[in-house]
Amino acid sequence: MILGKCQILVVEDNEHHAELIRTAFLLSGCKSEIVTTSSVEEAILYLRSGPDNRASRSQTAVLSDLNLQPMNGLDLIDIMKNDPDLEELSVSIFTTSRNSEDRSNALARGADRYIVKPPNFEEFCVTVKYLDAILRFEMEQHRM
Repeated sequence: MILGKCQILVVEDNEHHAELIRTAFLLSGCKSEIVTTSSVEEAILYLRSGPDNRASRSQTAVLSDLNLQPMNGLDLIDIMKNDPDLEELSVSIFTTSRNSEDRSNALARGADRYIVKPPNFEEFCVTVKYLDAILRFEMEQHRM
């Protein structure tokens, strides 16, 4: 099976972390297009301005930090899951928080996964390579 063009929208307000994520995806051989935004508001505007056709939109997954300001990753999940045009998009939280309450809240609100950012760059690259493969597989399955 050949996977189509997929896009991962990274929502990260720390520019250093955003660059680290972009670099890790690049070095890990990521097959998806990576787009970054620095806030929940910017991410929602981006997603809502995309193609109106549901098949095209289904080729986008969201990877968001949890501790964004002024709105956070939980707010993003709430907005997406309450918007008929965005509710089916995959949303993953990618954070430094190991707090079990944060994990429980994110998953209860509809996050597809909660991933703690690895402490070193090598593990970071392995994690994003795995994540890219999983997200692309899920998007391909959704398209069928």
